[in-house]
Amino acid sequence: MFNWFKPDLIYIRIYKHKMEFKNCVTQETLIKIPSTTYSNSRMILADFIAAEELIREGISQLCRSHLIKVLIQPFDHHIKEFSPVEIRCFLDSTEHAGAKTVIIDTTQIKLSSEEVIKRLKKV
Repeated sequence: MFNWFKPDLIYIRIYKHKMEFKNCVTQETLIKIPSTTYSNSRMILADFIAAEELIREGISQLCRSHLIKVLIQPFDHHIKEFSPVEIRCFLDSTEHAGAKTVIIDTTQIKLSSEEVIKRLKKV
């Protein structure tokens, strides 16, 4: 049975060639490899449409409610900091894919489910 009022808390780690999804409530995980690349040599997220589609697929496979909160974390060891434009790309693509709330974490340190839940419950 669907629980329409309890949010799904999703953790997305986005790399240049894959996205890793985790529903921190159910502990289900998913790795999505794009059929169409969304990255280029300079940016993790260069193609909005391809990235949005992959994020939407991952969210729809892991979520059971309509209230979706996402913590998205870009990973690239060659990038030390992300520009405001890149941050906006991650935010907009995730919102357009169905997330009601989005937090961007640019630390590039893998988070535990408990850390993700704690951060997402604050917003």
